Amino acid sequence: MTSKNEFYLYLIFSLLIAIFWSIGIFSTWSTDYSVYYGASMFISDDYKLYENDFTNKGPVYYFFINIIGNIFGWGGKKIVLPILVTVFLYLMSGYFLFKSFVPNKKFIFILFMSLVSTLSYQNYNAAISYFQFSNFFFSLTFLILSFKRKNIFYLFLAIVFFNLAYLTRFDAVVFAPLFIISIYYFNKNSYKV
Repeated sequence: MTSKNEFYLYLIFSLLIAIFWSIGIFSTWSTDYSVYYGASMFISDDYKLYENDFTNKGPVYYFFINIIGNIFGWGGKKIVLPILVTVFLYLMSGYFLFKSFVPNKKFIFILFMSLVSTLSYQNYNAAISYFQFSNFFFSLTFLILSFKRKNIFYLFLAIVFFNLAYLTRFDAVVFAPLFIISIYYFNKNSYKV
């Protein structure tokens, strides 16, 4: 199987899993997700996050839901779209991360299936965690690519996605030492622009 066909297979598989997992929201509504969705729906110049609605989560997931809602609309059956996109990004970011450092296709499949298994027995309150980890996985992928290709643009993207993960939930700061140590360690080699 060629690399392109493998990518499309994982893309379709991730989309199908995201669809089947996310449509369950119509039968089991989650309170945290309803807060994310409701606050995102009302974000405007008149309604400001943290001023009119207290939350201890970062603003990125709220704005992500807001963007999807402004594009596709709000309420009804459209409530599933932010979760669907979140789970799809989570699975695809995991695939890209595994692809960046695992040469064996069978092992990539095993890691991907273990990532899929993290969706089991979770309710939709976990959507923000999946969004955070998708940003973190993209960040690690670009960090690995920056070391392999010695390209500073990938390092910049790694920092951007790490900041998105941090601004989704602040507990991502736990992974900051990983970035600082690895950037310092690999900084001995020069990057090209």
